[in-house]
Amino acid sequence: RPVKIEPTAFSSDKTHLLLLKRRFGSSWVYSSKLTTFYLDVLTEIRSTSTTFEHKNALATGVG
Repeated sequence: RPVKIEPTAFSSDKTHLLLLKRRFGSSWVYSSKLTTFYLDVLTEIRSTSTTFEHKNALATGVG
């Protein structure tokens, strides 16, 4: 049976493991604004103890 491991604290001085890109013409360009916004939302969800237990979620474009 898996052992529960406490989450690691994120440090703001490290490179993000998630980099969001925006379509620019025929290519994709990294967007620090989108990445920062998304990570801020995830941090807010974590800090307010928001849970998705017993809920359905659709994740698109993740494969």
